Amino acid sequence: AIVTRFAAPIALCSELCADGSGAGYMRSVSEFSASKPLCRQREGRRRLPRSRSAHAALASLCALLFAPAAGAQGVDLAAETGSYALDARLDEARRVIDGELTVSLENRSERPLTELWWHLYANAFRGPDSLFMRSGGALHRGHASLSRGSIELTSLALVEGGDDLLPLAEGDRAYPGDRTQLRTPLPRPVAPGATVTVRARFRTVLPHASARMGYAGEYVLAGQWFPKLARLERDGRFAHFPYHSNAEFYADFARYRLTVRVPAGTVVGATGSLSRPVERAGAYETHTYE
Repeated sequence: AIVTRFAAPIALCSELCADGSGAGYMRSVSEFSASKPLCRQREGRRRLPRSRSAHAALASLCALLFAPAAGAQGVDLAAETGSYALDARLDEARRVIDGELTVSLENRSERPLTELWWHLYANAFRGPDSLFMRSGGALHRGHASLSRGSIELTSLALVEGGDDLLPLAEGDRAYPGDRTQLRTPLPRPVAPGATVTVRARFRTVLPHASARMGYAGEYVLAGQWFPKLARLERDGRFAHFPYHSNAEFYADFARYRLTVRVPAGTVVGATGSLSRPVERAGAYETHTYE
């Protein structure tokens, strides 16, 4: 699963039957109040009555829950704050993804930035000392991880000036043994409204499939496989935290471009749209999504 930006808020709601069953479906908020109930009436069961006012109330609730949030001084917190350009290659035999990343972040906070915080979620599968493993992640949803995975940054530098950010990089001292976070001090402050651009090279080792990440035979599910910036809050703090099964999705919106090279004949599924025809070169194919 390679996730790109969401273009519009989507509400996930369901119609409930009298016996408690539901038929979940997705609608845009504007369509929801006019949509027909998808719940099937079972023989001998009575469907709960639903008035138009109830439909309108539910639609309003969905609009409140899923509409883009507005922060202090009218700032749209769901607006794109940067961009990710990813170039990756899957080594199927070694179960490794080698990647290059260029990420730009606009400082939409009230303070100059003096550091960046990164999520390195694949390190949750690195060993028993990660918070994910110590909190039962090895048996997440009843499936134990049968092999270890990891992500390793081999380079991390500012595009402007070329400053190397790795020598002073460190994890979160509050979680010794956990390597799913990385703090990188900046050599120069980034003023509010300015943009910082960083280029990285990394290698992700896939574990045996567990918790939306890994391989199973020839099947690969790559979720949270690349270095990702933590969410930048209005007050200039980064909302960083170690990987946990219930706390991995709080992040900024951004625009993504992905170029992925896979063995020829591989069926690729990803969000976004193919921006160019699939290219074949030797034993590999190149898929580009935006």
